[in-house]
Amino acid sequence: MTTDAESIQNLYTSGQYEIDADRSSISFQGRSLWGMMPVRGRFDDFAGTGRLRGGGEVTGQLVIDVPSLRTGMAKRDRHLTSQDFFHADRYPIITFTLAEVRFLPSDMVVVEGSLQVKDVVKQVSLSATLHAPDSESVHIGCRKLFDRTEFDISANQLGMVSNEVVIDAQLRWTRSD
Repeated sequence: MTTDAESIQNLYTSGQYEIDADRSSISFQGRSLWGMMPVRGRFDDFAGTGRLRGGGEVTGQLVIDVPSLRTGMAKRDRHLTSQDFFHADRYPIITFTLAEVRFLPSDMVVVEGSLQVKDVVKQVSLSATLHAPDSESVHIGCRKLFDRTEFDISANQLGMVSNEVVIDAQLRWTRSD
């Protein structure tokens, strides 16, 4: 699939898009017990809106509900959303605000934007796959390794928790106008 600026206008329908949460997922994986045990989880509640304009210009925002974090262990979930890590009572959402999408000559794109976790905002660049399953939706998938301490998620009793966390987002955006 070619995705130069001209073909973008033909492949993807301009308009307003929303995340189809039933066909999307945001998951994460870190390590605990001094790196010996993987810890996997997901966020159950998230939403997003975006707009695609002629010429391939894209804007949008993704909002993740921190209290919806699930790892399969209620006690661990409470700890991760506590003041030791995400402090969800004070910072209940994570926000990604899209600044730019650069289309590459394949099914790959580079997504640029700002990620806010707690009161820390960082500019991030994400390599992602992009495809249109039909004329009314777009699927974007990406995996990114983050250092959680850069976002003030720094609790680490006895050095048991790895600083590196992989985020995997598989997002289906459906035209809403």
